Amino acid sequence: MPTKPKPTPLKRIARTLRYTLAFLLIALLTLRMTNLAEQLAYWPSRNSFTYQDITFQTPDGLTLHAWFMPAKNIPEGTKAPSILHAHGNAGNLADHESFSNFLTDAGFNVLLFDYRCYGRSDDQGPINRANLAIDTQAALDALMTHPDLQQAVDPTRIGILGISLGGPFALSTAANNPQVRAVATVSTFSSWQAIAKDASPLGPFLIKPGFDPVDSVANLTQPYLIIHAKDDQVVNFTHAVTLYQAAESAKLTAALHSYAGDHNSLLQTTPNARQALIEFFQIHLSTTSATAEIDLMFKSKSHTPESFWKWFSKRSNKFLTLEGEKLLGELSPELTRYHDGLVALLSPASVVPREFIISADGISANVDAVESLVDAAPQISNWKIIRFRPRFSDAGNGIQYGDVKIDTDAVQFVAFKDGSKIGVEIYAHWRKPEDGTDTDGPAFIMLDHTIGEYDVICGIGFIELHPLENAPDNARPWSEFAETFDRVFHGKED
Repeated sequence: MPTKPKPTPLKRIARTLRYTLAFLLIALLTLRMTNLAEQLAYWPSRNSFTYQDITFQTPDGLTLHAWFMPAKNIPEGTKAPSILHAHGNAGNLADHESFSNFLTDAGFNVLLFDYRCYGRSDDQGPINRANLAIDTQAALDALMTHPDLQQAVDPTRIGILGISLGGPFALSTAANNPQVRAVATVSTFSSWQAIAKDASPLGPFLIKPGFDPVDSVANLTQPYLIIHAKDDQVVNFTHAVTLYQAAESAKLTAALHSYAGDHNSLLQTTPNARQALIEFFQIHLSTTSATAEIDLMFKSKSHTPESFWKWFSKRSNKFLTLEGEKLLGELSPELTRYHDGLVALLSPASVVPREFIISADGISANVDAVESLVDAAPQISNWKIIRFRPRFSDAGNGIQYGDVKIDTDAVQFVAFKDGSKIGVEIYAHWRKPEDGTDTDGPAFIMLDHTIGEYDVICGIGFIELHPLENAPDNARPWSEFAETFDRVFHGKED
């Protein structure tokens, strides 16, 4: 009887690949259909801790645990404005207290709660967006109506603070409760699929849309403050920009404050970020006249453009000879007193007149502050005051950004009309198909050097980054971008 021939090595490899691909496809479909990928993204902790306890019920019958942190430095018996704190992903209350306890010193009550399956809250899932939104709404209801809090909380002065993962639920809850007077988010992403894409090209396939922060912002009516670290390695700063653009489109009273720092310690290590939160909630949860809001949001209460230049002029001769950290160590804090978020850039002391560039740090919310400050600048001997980072003839060529050295000869673009702005697809030598958004940094630097900071802020709409090998036939060399932008954006096109 003839024996069945053994499969060749090539056929065995092909069969193995078919089985492997079939398994992966089934696994991906399972993750997508069961929301298991989302559930795996949460990292609750049930470690023990001690603090004053508040418990409350959710509509689906669970008991959640919270800490009530009473306001300090207020008259006894006074009902204070109160902040609901929706915390971030890992850990429980014990790990998140420092993100909001400083608010109590400024006269705010804080209710910090644990979602289901976190801390001492009931350990009944599943943990998903819909359920965490239910938990956040229940916490807001408890803050406003809990019998143990009625003597301390003024229910007409409520704000919500969302940190990282808490941001989506802070925003959706604020959008659904117009009695909330203000909302702030720190280190929050713009959408679930966008943050998933940052982690993996397959991310958007595994995570469904829904309860997306950018959509909630579109439905807000309250003032909105965004705080984000420029170097955040967990949630890229571009998410904050997207949220701010959504707030602008919704015509909200909104501000974006950016700081040096990282995702997990921004508030603990950055006093200016904490002060920005305090002042934001003081404005909108107090009886302060609405006419003071602009000054409080975008300026120090005691520092005007005129007072800044008076201070600078007295020291201008001394500053001519200083370099590096010694100069910025004196200049930057004073610039921050005028407007938090502005950046000072200076030419070498050997350049005469010495150039003092006042930058908005690439943030549209800071543009008016730069304009007002430079408009008020007097003539100062041996100094040239410049608004915004200018264009450079090198267009960013040769600049090292992390592991990437920009070579503009290996970059092409396609420009599009994007409403009143210019959208651009960039095809770059450093971009690889598997890269995430962390490779966007060189593109922003290149744009900044090519057309200058102001035109990037005001004239660039969408930016898409692609591998150079994917450039279409109509792509043009980067050396032509400045001319194309000026012709189209500045109205020189027929």
